[in-house]
Amino acid sequence: TDLVDGLLAFASAERRGERRPVDLEAVFYQAFVTLRPEIKACGARVTHDQLPTVSGDAFQLRQVLQNLIGHALKSRG
Repeated sequence: TDLVDGLLAFASAERRGERRPVDLEAVFYQAFVTLRPEIKACGARVTHDQLPTVSGDAFQLRQVLQNLIGHALKSRG
């Protein structure tokens, strides 16, 4: 699925050495804004603890966060 594909792409980038400092707060916000219509439509509240700066690929990390949040929205019960 999308989540597995995102994680595989992230792992692949890790092996190629495409790592840069990434502010996960900014990446989370981008993912949140992208999913805002879905979040609003289902009345969900998305929260998180303070996120660090990590070494990685910002695009792929955003994809992983979007997939995690998106799957949580779809599987809420």
